[in-house]
Amino acid sequence: MTELKKCKFCPLQFTKQHALVNHMHYTHDFQNILKCEACSETFTAKKKLLNHVRERKCSASPYAAATLVCPVCRVCLSKKPLMKHFHEAHNIAVEHETLLFPSADEFYKWKKEMEKRTISSFVNRKGERKIKCGTIKLYVCHRDGKFVSRGANKRRLKTIGSNKIGGHCPALLTVKTSADSVLVNFCKTHVGHTMDLGRIMISAEDKKVIAQKIAAKVPLEEILDEIRDSLDGENIERKHLLTRKDLHNIAKTYNLNKEAVLHQNDCVSVDAWVKEMLATGNSLVRLYKPQGETLEEYPQLENNDFFLALASDAQLSILATYGNDSVCVDGTHGLNSYDFELFTIMILDDSDQGFPCAFLFSNRGDSVAMEIFFSVIKCALPAPVEPAVFMSDIADSYYSAWCSVMPHENTSRLYNVWHVDRAWRGNLYKINGKEKQAEVYRKLRVIMQETDIDTFESMMVNLMQELYSSSDTIVFAQYVDEYFANPSPWAHCFRKFIPINTSTALENMHEIVKHLYLRGRKARNLDDAFHAVMRFLKDRLYDRLITPHKNKDTHKLSDIRSRHKSSLEMSTTDMFEMDGVWSIPSPKNPSVKYEVRENDTSCSCNLRCDDCSACIHFYKCTCCDFVVKRNMCKHTHLVAQIVKQLGGRTWFSFQTIAEDDYFYEEIVAPSEEQEEPDQIMMR
Repeated sequence: MTELKKCKFCPLQFTKQHALVNHMHYTHDFQNILKCEACSETFTAKKKLLNHVRERKCSASPYAAATLVCPVCRVCLSKKPLMKHFHEAHNIAVEHETLLFPSADEFYKWKKEMEKRTISSFVNRKGERKIKCGTIKLYVCHRDGKFVSRGANKRRLKTIGSNKIGGHCPALLTVKTSADSVLVNFCKTHVGHTMDLGRIMISAEDKKVIAQKIAAKVPLEEILDEIRDSLDGENIERKHLLTRKDLHNIAKTYNLNKEAVLHQNDCVSVDAWVKEMLATGNSLVRLYKPQGETLEEYPQLENNDFFLALASDAQLSILATYGNDSVCVDGTHGLNSYDFELFTIMILDDSDQGFPCAFLFSNRGDSVAMEIFFSVIKCALPAPVEPAVFMSDIADSYYSAWCSVMPHENTSRLYNVWHVDRAWRGNLYKINGKEKQAEVYRKLRVIMQETDIDTFESMMVNLMQELYSSSDTIVFAQYVDEYFANPSPWAHCFRKFIPINTSTALENMHEIVKHLYLRGRKARNLDDAFHAVMRFLKDRLYDRLITPHKNKDTHKLSDIRSRHKSSLEMSTTDMFEMDGVWSIPSPKNPSVKYEVRENDTSCSCNLRCDDCSACIHFYKCTCCDFVVKRNMCKHTHLVAQIVKQLGGRTWFSFQTIAEDDYFYEEIVAPSEEQEEPDQIMMR
């Protein structure tokens, strides 16, 4: 129901405001609703009074000139009345000074020193105006005026607030430049703000010096250290307050990141980058679909989908060469402000190091999008790849898409161990009690790492019976039965001698891109994320080029040397060999025996231990370090050293002699010319 407006002078009521105003004006002669202080003209609405002032219809009104706000009491006055108001109302004397300089260079030198001394900044907003004898230019205090947002007010204002004081600061430089001199009328009084160093903008000269260092590829940390080392006592300058974010802003101002960002608008910049790749004959871009467009050959991609598949010729060559061993596919988010995910296909190269062979930036990660991605990569390969192992997360989207595109008859599907662990930890809330949660999680981890199938099955049955027997854990038991009933993709006992460290290499790659190449922050521009991934790829390709020429150590070779040092501390007591199988007890638990046997002694790969004269493929061991992590464990190093010391199996035969509780392994030389070796006693 509409609220009625009641007249102040009679009982009449009105539904409209203008009807009430007209009634009061004509019936009660109510003329002084709103009155101009200068000419006493009345108005029935505030808007009409403001229009009267703005259009300068009243020349006697102090509002008739450009309206200025007093920063102290917020009263609105014109220029001259405001100067008078400062003196009479606030006891502020506005001081003026006239200066004469022989040239513009001398004026700018004085201005720079004055601003540094007074911790102030004067800016020119309207350019210069021509007069008869030269030009005139006005420099106002940079804090003068009112803050006006230029955007849609989506971003929060700075914590310290705007530099604008919301009023008029009288400080002013009126510069008249003629042919032979520069005359300056300097109003030196600031009103409405303090002289804070943090409010001053960094000088153009300092910006230029910093920009030159950034362009010269000087690390940002060294630039900041050099600036901070120049601090002398209490003489703090504006440049000493610089942060890492300020350096990034300077680089953006001088367009020093133009290699990554070609345009401020992301859509335009990405389009320009893709067109540049295609124009130069670079085959890196395999499929590109921007948002707002559709592709006839891929109608499954909707109008709002973004899809960019990247794979260089070098990447595809490596995928074709090593893709039949193992392939890992996974996605990561957090690289860009749009939350587009980065999907990566990774393989293990000849150095057993993970190498990314294809990238996809997209807002979709379902089976349809992944099927398109895999089909694009398949078309670019000389022949489809059929890996022995395909590893991904627990979801079926990656594997189902791969099977629909690539051959998979001889492919084993494995879960990423990290995803399995995260799924378990994320569902522990279904168990009542923190202590019970920790106990069940510990048991699951032990069972997952068990390498003997019979032991694994026995432990798993006992655990499930225990979970179903308690009301606190029955819900979690149902969850495990639903999603992990088939243990072959996640249990270590079904992964013996299968390369499974691809997922770890992929996770490491994502972390390196995020924290090293993107410096631990989300890329504001999408092409910044592209550029970071491309720089990582370039570094990995050069690492592959450098390694064979400089014998550069890889992570795998470092692990091999580390295991060799550990094998030197092992005792040969209680170890023996029978029918080509070496039995080696665990140093921590002698009841646990590890078996080492020959695998491929003719292999000549680069992953070898020179001291043992053996590579990672010479022997196989049943320990977790070899079975799960695919390392050349200390047990294989020990066996390789013994075989090398004995001269090789082709030179010696072995005879095992039982005597009481000991076994003596006697080494019999085939010829009398060879020196008879000592007997080796083994427990």
